Amino acid sequence: MQRIAESACVGDAHLADILAKLHSRDTEDQEMNSTKDVIDHHLKSFGEGNLNGILSDYAPMAILFTPDGPLEGVDALRPLFQGLLAEFA
Repeated sequence: MQRIAESACVGDAHLADILAKLHSRDTEDQEMNSTKDVIDHHLKSFGEGNLNGILSDYAPMAILFTPDGPLEGVDALRPLFQGLLAEFA
């Protein structure tokens, strides 16, 4: 329980940096898909073992919070999904 609480606590400066990145995104030109479309594509890509398809569901500066801390950007997400694909292959 202690480890989860520690990893969930992001320093104020780091949190401010993350929020600034989120705020500075230009979303006007990004195509928005429905949640169902994104989930369907994500599951299809995962089932096919298509790493690039999975990662295409994330914005370039996406932030995924994990028990080990936040992963920032698609390049940081890549090892996570490589491991998941290997685990479920």
